[in-house]
Amino acid sequence: MFLYYNKKGFTLLELLVVIAVIGILAAVIMVSVSSSKTKAQVANIKQQFDSMRSQSDVYYANNNDYGTGYAYSSRGDKSGTGSEIWVNDNCVTDSGTGIFRRSTTGLGNLINGICKSGASSIIVAVDTDPATKWAIKVTGPGSNYFCEDSSGVLYFRTTSAYNVLNGVCS
Repeated sequence: MFLYYNKKGFTLLELLVVIAVIGILAAVIMVSVSSSKTKAQVANIKQQFDSMRSQSDVYYANNNDYGTGYAYSSRGDKSGTGSEIWVNDNCVTDSGTGIFRRSTTGLGNLINGICKSGASSIIVAVDTDPATKWAIKVTGPGSNYFCEDSSGVLYFRTTSAYNVLNGVCS
């Protein structure tokens, strides 16, 4: 006499295999989404720099300098000296009388946009008082480093941060 075993449901091994496959797929999707988010943030920072370049040219043409009297705050590394303007933890520059002040005519709103795109450190350096040169360095998301100065060149790398001294990227 033969006994037939009527199998209903899944075995424990089958369930574990399915759970493992779902876990692997979820991990791959998470890495992909995270990478896409970083790429979008980097693209947004580059766009903010493009706007900064053209806006600074207009400001300099109208004022013959980039302003004076900057106040200081902190965001990121605080090893700078008196010629550097720091962005505070609320993503706005401190008040000043030049191009980096919080206003629609200054670059403060663009720096705010860079900050909100995931930058962990933003430092702006000017050369003199009144400023005739400026440079801004940004440590962006995913260990991406940016630097732009008043010459209008945007530098970008993924290896190490730039230096800004007297309004020049190096």
